[in-house]
Amino acid sequence: MDTFVEQIVRVKRTGKDYLKVAAIWLGAFVLIFILFFLMGFSAGMLSVPSIIGTALVIWGAVKLTSLTYIEYEYIFTNRDFDVDKIVAKSSRQRVLSFKIPSVQKYGKFNAEARISDSIKKVYYTCDKNSKDAMYIIVPVEKEGTVMLVFEPNERMSKALEANLPRIAF
Repeated sequence: MDTFVEQIVRVKRTGKDYLKVAAIWLGAFVLIFILFFLMGFSAGMLSVPSIIGTALVIWGAVKLTSLTYIEYEYIFTNRDFDVDKIVAKSSRQRVLSFKIPSVQKYGKFNAEARISDSIKKVYYTCDKNSKDAMYIIVPVEKEGTVMLVFEPNERMSKALEANLPRIAF
């Protein structure tokens, strides 16, 4: 029987993200101000370059702001597990891909616990302090042993646990 489970998890914005958005819009307003007063008023009317420049600045600010909207998609197909990062609901990038039989450990994540020196990279796809956060330790080609910290829903957890019979969790 084929198994297919997918889940999308939206990353909650942090204070740092809100600060980035505020800085983007503050910069945009400063640029618009400069455009209007440097190119600005000619014979009492707005100049075409300043209007076009303003439109471009606003478009750029909207595009940069949208880069702070991040989601992760977990895809479990048969014995393959993939994690994709989705930015602004438009661009998708594969973060991690591995076979379930190669998983070394799976369990509840504790943010205070020390991470082993053998782990080369940690992928956080959810809030580190979430009470529902789980972890998977798996060797990945070209990266070595990695840890994935994620927040599976009940359906995803059941599918994973059904395919990890040799691991205590």
